[in-house]
Amino acid sequence: MTRLTSSAARTAPVARMVDLLESLDRTHEPVLAVLMYHRVDSEEATPELDPSLLSATPTEFERQLEYLASKRRVLSMGELLEVRRGQMELPRRAVVMTFDDGYRDFQEHAWPALRRHGVPATLFVPTDYPDAQRAFWWDRLYAAFTTTGRRTPLATAAGTLPLASAGERKLASRTLREWVKRTTHEEAMAEIDRVEAVLHGQRPRHSVLSWAEIRALSRDGLDLGPHTRTHALLDRITLAQAQEEILGSAAHLERELGSRSRALAFPAGALTNPVVEWLPEAGFEVAFTTIRGGNHLGRIDWLRMRRINVGRGSALPLIQAQMLSWPTRARRQPRPREA
Repeated sequence: MTRLTSSAARTAPVARMVDLLESLDRTHEPVLAVLMYHRVDSEEATPELDPSLLSATPTEFERQLEYLASKRRVLSMGELLEVRRGQMELPRRAVVMTFDDGYRDFQEHAWPALRRHGVPATLFVPTDYPDAQRAFWWDRLYAAFTTTGRRTPLATAAGTLPLASAGERKLASRTLREWVKRTTHEEAMAEIDRVEAVLHGQRPRHSVLSWAEIRALSRDGLDLGPHTRTHALLDRITLAQAQEEILGSAAHLERELGSRSRALAFPAGALTNPVVEWLPEAGFEVAFTTIRGGNHLGRIDWLRMRRINVGRGSALPLIQAQMLSWPTRARRQPRPREA
């Protein structure tokens, strides 16, 4: 999404056009939109964290909730499972709100706003992070490259990366981040540790909710689900490792909260067919990818559900446009890796 597109989407004419398209969207087959958020905060408040994970500022999020609460039917995870089981019909204009990773700003900004508007949501937690005083690898990379004093090129597994300017250092961080997605989890984490040590940059603050905070959110009515233990990309580890990541995360949540989740979010949307085929055996009924789009009720793949990513450039009209049924009908589901 370009800055130009984002800016145009914030204009009154575009907003009016999207409202008109929405009023004309009368598909007879119900469509479920699943929104995917990560962080609700400002870049200025957390300069050491990777800004690409920012979904909205608190002000933007408030505006999005005003729209969702008045124009859409937001389902809880329990209601979605009832639809899945045939115990409830999918309402028109149905939406599910999901949040990945368990950043602390969820409690600070997102949850109070969700409660004010009476909007349910589900938070997916990588369960090795609460209380562990560890940061996510992408935040570690971003902090290492943007705070390092090094200005000479750095040899990495992704190639030799120039570091002379601030722009080059941010590009280096993004380049290595993309390399992580193409290699094995073990090799990738070892390279991040090495690069971080060489750059001598600042380490990002611990930004994940604690278990005490997670338990308090659960008591307040928040649905919580597993996001694996370590946020490993499941297509970069073995099937046995993926099963342990998922089962360990689900068991940890059950120990802490006293209930068993039937929903899973794949870290970064990475999955394989063997993992998906095993999920019902492990007790999961729904699972969420990062494949962009809506889900037509007649052909929902409940274990590969599509989501609409909400990012920093996602002006409300763009979110509305992506929830229309027409772009959903036009998309086809890509095939995941076999192993």
